[in-house]
Amino acid sequence: MLFKNKTDLCQYLLTIIVVMILLTGCHRNAVIPVSPVDADRFMISEAAIEHHLYGWQQAEILYEKEFNIRPTKEIEGKLKQLRFLILIREIEEEIYNPRAGEIVEYLCTGDDPYDKRLCEIVKWVQNGKKAEELNSSCFIPVKDDPVFENYLSLLLFQAVPQADVFSLLKPLETKKQSPLFLYMNSRALTSVEPAEFEKDYPHFTEGFVFLAEQLFLKNKYRSSREFYQKSLELIPNYTKAILGIGDIYYALDDYERALHHYNMALRYIPSDSEALFRKGLTLHQLKRHEESNDIIDKMLQAGVVRIQNKWVSGIPAAQYYQGQGYYVKAYNHYLLKDDIKSREFVDLSKKQLPYPYFPEPVYLSGVLFYNSQELEASLQEFLSIRNVGNCNVPLHIGFIYEKLDAANQNIDNGEMSPYPRAILPFLETAACLDRGVQSLNNSINEFDFSEFEQVEQERMKTDMAIKLTTLKTSSRSTVETIISRIDEYALARKKELLESLNEILSRLK
Repeated sequence: MLFKNKTDLCQYLLTIIVVMILLTGCHRNAVIPVSPVDADRFMISEAAIEHHLYGWQQAEILYEKEFNIRPTKEIEGKLKQLRFLILIREIEEEIYNPRAGEIVEYLCTGDDPYDKRLCEIVKWVQNGKKAEELNSSCFIPVKDDPVFENYLSLLLFQAVPQADVFSLLKPLETKKQSPLFLYMNSRALTSVEPAEFEKDYPHFTEGFVFLAEQLFLKNKYRSSREFYQKSLELIPNYTKAILGIGDIYYALDDYERALHHYNMALRYIPSDSEALFRKGLTLHQLKRHEESNDIIDKMLQAGVVRIQNKWVSGIPAAQYYQGQGYYVKAYNHYLLKDDIKSREFVDLSKKQLPYPYFPEPVYLSGVLFYNSQELEASLQEFLSIRNVGNCNVPLHIGFIYEKLDAANQNIDNGEMSPYPRAILPFLETAACLDRGVQSLNNSINEFDFSEFEQVEQERMKTDMAIKLTTLKTSSRSTVETIISRIDEYALARKKELLESLNEILSRLK
């Protein structure tokens, strides 16, 4: 077998090592294979009352009390194991723990090889679970706790690219899986009905947040919010849940309540890139552009916080938030009538957010070129994003063609010589606006208002009606402008064009 580089070889060896650990057991202390659906065998020492974060937190309180009364090595060992589990889950779930440094130091003191192993693993998780940084000592089986060893092996196995440990373990047909392994197996989580899940795992906060995220993607906002709130009842500083509720309100254009939740999250994680970006974007939507810029500046100055080794929309999270931050600042400066600053930040944004996945900075760049009468540069920007579905793109292309053709004297006495290039993009614009209005109208008619309380339903219906009316009014005005442009080209003899445009205009009215 050939390997392109040392990293590929390390990843291959890592895979082999973990599979062997999971599927074999050679001596008393070896890791014994445990199926992640055999609930009866999942007992991590007796301290872990329930195998999830909330259960471990409660167990830690009990064992701390017992240790104060009876400070034995056995109880201290259980406390170390619990604190290790809690910290790992908090890192994974992005829950801020002000004692994290103290706990790592606590795990990393002493010469016990077991404690050293936990120390190495927690540092590795803190650093983003990089496969190439795994220490071979992490795999040394110690203690007589086979289930805990399997958990550690699964945790380490997640670092191996293109590997799914659950496909290697033959599941047993039992009613329920242990949360200890369930939160590492998203396929199993998504297969469970929310009501059944809550009944089986009433304190499984990590699972609640996962289900809330899935329900949000399906536009089940009320159910999503309920699961987020259930998780916060158990763990109040669960910032992922707080941000999730904020995202629900943001998706519903309820920006004030979205801002409230983003501010709540920032009390726990004041330098968090994601939370700062969400707040800055929400302030932008509230037309508080200068405040928005201030918050985005804080995000950019904070740098990579809690997002190392994460990816968003196909690029590293740090690059994504930096690029989006520059774009929001560029847009704010544009709305504040400062095109020079807007140009500075939109160019920075374009460098971070590659086209065609991020057309928004390209569009704003085209608008800025158009405003400064750099028509050729503006045209190139708009042509590159002509098919992204933004109705203003073909409209600008039509206006640019008009100006360029007029400058080149391609229009003579109102006749087509040649056929004016502006006509086709103008017709594209009208058709796009027509589709946009019909799509919004259909979305409103099909929207499931039962997902909300009565007061929320009334507010949303009012907001949606205003949004539809506003879109119709602006679209009608644009189509009327297009019709007048065609008349200027003496295209009255092109009745089919005008008839098509007038049909659109009548629908918009």
